[in-house]
Amino acid sequence: MQINRTPGSPATGRRSLLLGSLGVLATPAIAQVAAFPNRPIRMVLPFPAGGSSDAHIRQMSAIVSRDLGQPVVVENRTGARGSLGAALIKGTPEPDAHTVSLMHFSILRHAHITQPRPWDPMADFTYICNFVSYTYGIAVRADRPWRTLQDFIAYAKANPGKVSYGTSAVAGTSHIMMEDLSSREGLEMIHVPFRGAVEPTLAVISGQLDAVADSTAWGPNVESGQMRALALATEARVERYSQVPTMKELGFPIVAHSPYGLFAKAGIPPEHLDVLVRAYRKAFESEASRDICRRFDLNAEYLGPTEYRAMIDQRNTYEVELIRRFNITA
Repeated sequence: MQINRTPGSPATGRRSLLLGSLGVLATPAIAQVAAFPNRPIRMVLPFPAGGSSDAHIRQMSAIVSRDLGQPVVVENRTGARGSLGAALIKGTPEPDAHTVSLMHFSILRHAHITQPRPWDPMADFTYICNFVSYTYGIAVRADRPWRTLQDFIAYAKANPGKVSYGTSAVAGTSHIMMEDLSSREGLEMIHVPFRGAVEPTLAVISGQLDAVADSTAWGPNVESGQMRALALATEARVERYSQVPTMKELGFPIVAHSPYGLFAKAGIPPEHLDVLVRAYRKAFESEASRDICRRFDLNAEYLGPTEYRAMIDQRNTYEVELIRRFNITA
């Protein structure tokens, strides 16, 4: 460090040095080198308030705000299959790490089923880090006659076009999970999309829907006895729901994998990217973050920028195949 001294007594020089040192100590450590952020960070969350993603991102962003010395303002923007954050990032005039959003696989899918193409997932975005993946499953109200997934399928087969289920989005991961099951079993069911996983869960409890197929917003209702989980779309059983079989166990090779992380516009300065990566990794590894992951059945899958981009690249190719296979349209 270079220190510029003004003429004066040794005491004046020592006092200047002391004050300069205090100034350095007062600056949040993570942000020193890059002089970033210099204003509030805008975090666009494409899911409703009150869900697992909202709770997790807000908790981590509070830690990041403290460490970087600037507020992280979380803004919920729902609708358009969870793509409004991506649209805002794409529309940002210049690369700017002060605006970030939550990446999920529906954003990749949206790019291939919407015309004109709204964005190129590999060319238009910078991938910051991945955090977790959701736990998906199928749940019904506890007083319905279906005690197993096989019961539910048998009823749907016997009553084509009468069984309804809700998910958090058209062409979302849970919707595709159910389309996969329907195509394998020859089912004709009514899909009702919502803007998150909490709303279809409430619709099942109120009797408006027969089932919810989504992340475990329904978990507390299963534990309270209001609902029954029929199956999980995971590789293996989950400790919290140890009595619930996986779809693979039941003979359906269906695993719904849907991670989420952060992204920004392509071309943000590498030193600004580094500040965000270090700040959010620290927040992700906090005990408060771990508590939220346990509460909402979020599976830790941290990836740094290089690994995250490689994963997105691979998944983007797979999404094109998936869209063709199931003839998914906007």
